[in-house]
Amino acid sequence: KFRSAFSLLPEALRTNDRSYLIAFFVLDEAVLSWRWLRFAGCHDLNWAAVTATVGEGVDRSSWAETQFRAKQTDEQPNAPSKNRKTAVSGKGLREAFLVFAPEVAPDTALHLSVRGGSYRLRQYNLKRPGNRPRVFTVPECPSFQTLRATGIIAQWISVTAEDYGHSIDEQPQYWCDRIQAVNRKHLSAEDDKSSTLPDPLR
Repeated sequence: KFRSAFSLLPEALRTNDRSYLIAFFVLDEAVLSWRWLRFAGCHDLNWAAVTATVGEGVDRSSWAETQFRAKQTDEQPNAPSKNRKTAVSGKGLREAFLVFAPEVAPDTALHLSVRGGSYRLRQYNLKRPGNRPRVFTVPECPSFQTLRATGIIAQWISVTAEDYGHSIDEQPQYWCDRIQAVNRKHLSAEDDKSSTLPDPLR
């Protein structure tokens, strides 16, 4: 239903840069599932976000989920399901992306973690994959909303369900490998674009 609705609105999808919270509550199971659908004002990126959120075969573990009623006598109500993103009271939903921000790091993707209105960027040392990442924020962007509004981030890549199973600080080797793969794909695409541009000196 969601995919069909967005496909019928190509113009709106092409220019949309808003965020939508999609939530479902299953009464019989007393389970709330939700996920932010973030648009970036670009048709291709927006459609990729739709596919990653409500596409066929999407892994349910990529959605946040809370159980409001114990399934068994030894389970506690409201306990978040294993491997789900969780909302912490007063802080908001956790999300993560791999992003390209040329003004901040011109030659590599960064890990962006978001919780509510706050965020952290992590830059991994690809030459020393055993090192923990450098954690920082952009001084001009005190909140996630301002970071997004400035347009510093040129490309957003949603992390996968598998990614969520790896610690961003305790497993830097995994994230270095992941980022190197993303870098190769991104940089090769940029090279392809530049090779098609006319040479101004000719």
